Amino acid sequence: GTLPAGQTDRHVASLVCGPMADAVAFAAASTTALALHELHASTTSAARRSELQALLHRERAAAAADASLRGVWRRVLASSRDELLLWFALSTCEAYLRADAAVPLVPLAERAELKASLTEMLLGAASAELPRSAHRKGVLVLAQLARAAWPVEEPSLMQDILTLLQHPGAHRELGGELLCAVAEEFAAADARHKQAMRQAAFVALLPVAYSALAQAIDAEAAHAAVAPSSSALIACIEAARALVGFGRLRDSADRAPRTFTPDEAAALPALLLAACAHLSPTPVPPAGTPPTATPPSAGTTPPANGRPAGGRPAAAASLNALGLVGEICEMQDSHTASLVALIVEPVVRFVQRLADESERCDAPPPPSP
Repeated sequence: GTLPAGQTDRHVASLVCGPMADAVAFAAASTTALALHELHASTTSAARRSELQALLHRERAAAAADASLRGVWRRVLASSRDELLLWFALSTCEAYLRADAAVPLVPLAERAELKASLTEMLLGAASAELPRSAHRKGVLVLAQLARAAWPVEEPSLMQDILTLLQHPGAHRELGGELLCAVAEEFAAADARHKQAMRQAAFVALLPVAYSALAQAIDAEAAHAAVAPSSSALIACIEAARALVGFGRLRDSADRAPRTFTPDEAAALPALLLAACAHLSPTPVPPAGTPPTATPPSAGTTPPANGRPAGGRPAAAASLNALGLVGEICEMQDSHTASLVALIVEPVVRFVQRLADESERCDAPPPPSP
């Protein structure tokens, strides 16, 4: 939820403290907070909305260029659950990190504070209350920070992300989400002409990432009796697919397949087998068996990150694993045949499961007694 408009200035005031406190920064941030809530108020006229949108665009550009204002909005990340304030704060961080030509380096102190604020927002005690939009954008901003600072200014940053995979629950899920977002960021164009170096370093890291993801997926499978297909599992298989497909041009008619390095080829079998174990995670009832109702304990309410909890998570895990198989098959690499041979059995079981379920659905109901 959002703060009442009358409380936003007091909320921002509580964030401006310490040596970075600045009266001008506080006044500008307070004005922005009030404008955000006025923009989304049902009583605001169309003409006034246009004025406010123009004002907020200017304020975001000004905040991205001013160190004191950036400090105010970074503190919002770690302390607010107001969706509008978080949106503006994250957009300000994003605009700053995206200003490739104007910002050659993100200062060390700002990187440390931004990482700490985003980590608190995404994994802190109140993270379960975080709006879904803020969670998604927070992951994106962390990935953009990696793009701005790795591997030179922050050489341990990617290892920090892989370390998240070692811990169950929200940490592992965030690690998978970040790997997906980082892969997308590193594949994009970059005005600072450092992307080739970044991509080479990322490809060198992929075997380690494959092994970390395989271990995380196996760890999730070990808890299958408690949580058959968790959000963390789904995020990890999504990440596996994103990493395996890294380096291929998807927005061009000319595909540019990237061949696997020898270290990748050695690490991929464990990842493939771990992911493909979830292609057909549960036995299929015999044909003619009526479908059973979803137990109430499974639930169907989506969690804060927007992934399904209960309901159809096993189907999501299966589809992501199937997507990973598709990525392998499209790589046109000399290792493809040997990799695909490893997963023929789980793929065949998956296809058989689909056929059995189709037959069960088409079967006439049993006669009434």
